[in-house]
Amino acid sequence: PINPQWLPRLAAPMCDRTAPLPDPAPRYDSATDQVLCVTAPVFSDLCWEIPPKTGPMPPGPERLKHFAKLLLEGKVAPGFKALAPWFNDRPSMLLRSWATPKVAHFLSALKLKDVYSR
Repeated sequence: PINPQWLPRLAAPMCDRTAPLPDPAPRYDSATDQVLCVTAPVFSDLCWEIPPKTGPMPPGPERLKHFAKLLLEGKVAPGFKALAPWFNDRPSMLLRSWATPKVAHFLSALKLKDVYSR
């Protein structure tokens, strides 16, 4: 029998990752210095669902938003946690589809310098 856990390792070209699942939320892994998320991969052209897999968040605006949120929460750099009382908004505001000018400026500054990790 085929163990579905093997497919992403042994047949990676035939596996496609879905968008990150909302639960559990993406998290920062200090050992690999990456934002990790859980996806529900599919196998082959028939899109057979295989068990969820944890891995690096795919490149793109969502990875930047989640990294920025985790940074401001103090999960990337603990010193940021001490600044939380002075924030006007909660870090979760960074995940919204629309952005205030302040949020857009912060995200564009991170993107300009390619800041996706410590």
